[in-house]
Amino acid sequence: MSPKASGTAATVVSACLRIFAAAGDAAPAKKRAQLAASFHRAVTAEIAEPWQTVWRDYCARLAAAAAAGQNIAPFSRDDLPG
Repeated sequence: MSPKASGTAATVVSACLRIFAAAGDAAPAKKRAQLAASFHRAVTAEIAEPWQTVWRDYCARLAAAAAAGQNIAPFSRDDLPG
């Protein structure tokens, strides 16, 4: 990337961050980091023994997806079989 293009990209990013701040909203990267942190905290929840490993793996996958900006599909208790 040329220095001019790099400077232009930085200007656009800076302008976007100012827009989010003016709107009273966090930038998407900050929201992704907050969501990932929530899933990292959920890993430590006390879960029944048979489900502990599955729970930790699930939360770790969601944390990684959130941090990378990947889709996290909504889920519900009704999604469980049985």
